Amino acid sequence: MRPTKARFTRWVVTALLLGVSAGVRAETSVERSESYRVVMGFRVEPKAAQSRLPEGWTVQAMTAGPFQGANAYVVFTERLTEQTIEGGSREGTRYAAFAISAANAATKKSGMMVVRQLSNLDATSTGPYRNTRPAKLRRRTPSVTPPCANAKSS
Repeated sequence: MRPTKARFTRWVVTALLLGVSAGVRAETSVERSESYRVVMGFRVEPKAAQSRLPEGWTVQAMTAGPFQGANAYVVFTERLTEQTIEGGSREGTRYAAFAISAANAATKKSGMMVVRQLSNLDATSTGPYRNTRPAKLRRRTPSVTPPCANAKSS
């Protein structure tokens, strides 16, 4: 009885592996980057946000989580390094993206729609959302130094 059970188990595992591998597709890597982001969520007047969305999309506020009630977002991204597959690299790209959470009743899709993006890239780059405009984006990093233990007060 054991050989039959073992054979059945091997058959099930093989079938699962073949089934899974048939649905898996390779993705083409385009770039690799290291970055950090700061996301701020806001609740804005739905009518104002709606004016920025394409036809068929409606403003949909987040219903749960840390952004509950928010329907508009500003995402600050600083890419520390960027590397293309061809070996090219770029440093210090900064973005400020303005997004609205929206839903499309016809397609049943919902998510964050980036309605405008500012970047320190040159004016010829339209960015990943094809709506990027050039801007001077600077990050200010204040330095706080703890008082020295040996400092004399006067």
